[in-house]
Amino acid sequence: MSRRQIGYDIEWHRKEATNFIKENRRMLAEEYKRAHSNLEDLRTEAWRQFEAITDPQSTVKTSLYDKIQSLTNNIMTLFSVGDTIEQELLKNMQAEAEDFRKELEKINDQRIAAQAVF
Repeated sequence: MSRRQIGYDIEWHRKEATNFIKENRRMLAEEYKRAHSNLEDLRTEAWRQFEAITDPQSTVKTSLYDKIQSLTNNIMTLFSVGDTIEQELLKNMQAEAEDFRKELEKINDQRIAAQAVF
């Protein structure tokens, strides 16, 4: 395997890895935004209904308060999950980069060994 071919392979793998990461991040960001938007919409609607009830002793109002609190907790959980996902992506990217580096070293060692034979 020529040095030029190794360079082409490295460049191709680098581009593929970058494209893979960009596409996954884009998809993850879209899902994250959609989930956040849906929870915010539900919470807004719950507050609208909550404020429309004038009877302070209403069981519906009490139930809505619990739902609003649950939606708020879900939004906060979504934020923390987003942070965790980003950390996991970073850890995976670092592991893949290390694997890639080891593979390159292996290819380079093989190339050097092949040159030493001749």
